[in-house]
Amino acid sequence: MLRSAGIPHKVLNAKNHAQEAEIVAQAGRLKTVTIATNMAGRGTDIMLGGNPEYLAKAQLYKMGYTQDIIDQATSFLPSEDEKVMEAKGNYDAFLKKYKSETDAEKAKVIELGGLLVIGTERHESRRIDNQLRGRSGRQGDPGRSVFYISLEDDLVRIFGGDRLVRISNFFKIDEDTPFQMKVLSKQIERAQKKVEARNYASRRNVLELDEVINKQRNIIYSERNKLLDGEDVHEQIRQMFPDVITDALSNSVDVDKPSIEWDLEEINRSLEDKLYPKGSNFVTEKMLEDTEYDELYNVILKDVEERYEKKKEEIEKLGIPFVEIERSILLDMVDKAWMEHIDTMSTLSHEILVQSYGRQDPIVAYKREGFKMFDEMISNIREKTSTILLNIVVRQAPRPPVSPQPTHLVTNDSSKGSSQAKSTKIGRNDPCPCGSGRKYKNCCGKNQE
Repeated sequence: MLRSAGIPHKVLNAKNHAQEAEIVAQAGRLKTVTIATNMAGRGTDIMLGGNPEYLAKAQLYKMGYTQDIIDQATSFLPSEDEKVMEAKGNYDAFLKKYKSETDAEKAKVIELGGLLVIGTERHESRRIDNQLRGRSGRQGDPGRSVFYISLEDDLVRIFGGDRLVRISNFFKIDEDTPFQMKVLSKQIERAQKKVEARNYASRRNVLELDEVINKQRNIIYSERNKLLDGEDVHEQIRQMFPDVITDALSNSVDVDKPSIEWDLEEINRSLEDKLYPKGSNFVTEKMLEDTEYDELYNVILKDVEERYEKKKEEIEKLGIPFVEIERSILLDMVDKAWMEHIDTMSTLSHEILVQSYGRQDPIVAYKREGFKMFDEMISNIREKTSTILLNIVVRQAPRPPVSPQPTHLVTNDSSKGSSQAKSTKIGRNDPCPCGSGRKYKNCCGKNQE
């Protein structure tokens, strides 16, 4: 529309920050029209009549000076560099020239009323609107701002649009005719306050949700750092066994019944899912005769601890440090469990903010569910770590076979009627006599060269 009307203008976009800053700096020149979808500051003021500093810098660019030279030339820091001093002299000359031009143009702009800011809608935040208003009338300069809104704008439609439509219909105002009323401005301001309150509550909720996961993150990372620093976790892993045994027995033992009625197969199946190899059948019918839960628990705990120490000794006899295996497996379990937990907590946070938890405070519900899930994650880490370490099998890799020496063949020379020993030399490209299928030079012959 501006092009068809023959009105020169500049359009702000986010493609080039340096160009944007220059457009903003020169937006106060005479007869200048600037369109911005979102008026960013870019660290520059709109000076009526134009910004002579930007005009002077633009001339230095055209002369071929680099950004670094221009920055030094336009700063207050002294410099002995000849190139910088040359640029500084040119800058001062250009600045003086453009300052006289912009001052004269400023007087004409002031005579016309200064900078006019026209807003085509109202933002949800009053702060943004005030920033736009503040673009005009800077540093005592004259200026004015005006906002045009539509009754179909989201801010108006969602918050009180029907009432404004009734007012418009009552006064029989044409839809293309703008009208201004104090009640309209107050209604828009009330709508902005509602949106700001809603956004504030949303930000507060997000911060409280982040605080929950942040506490959990601190716990996990403090333990993880100990593993990375090489801390011995042997005793820490031994302390996992009681909880794992308790979980296994709680799923298979009914303490309200006498031990003779306990399901033996279910007990062994539960223990083999967590602590014992398949088919171990550690608990027998004899063990369940006239026994109590605590007695069975102590027998299993003692056996598990003995098995674990025995496995540690067997592996260390192979020359493999068992503490490194413990640390590596525990670290792997922690990392996998924590990544899964983060995804689950993210899903929970989205669900808890959009769904109603009865009449509960969503933050309270999130904290309760989050800590419950965190405890489950810790329990899973203990269980998986115990299961792997108690059932791990470590074997030494077989040593590579020793390469045989080159074979010397002995043949009988019957033509001479007597036995004669003769050595046959193997060629470098002949098949290796060790039977590997490779050439002699690439196999046993490699060691002879």
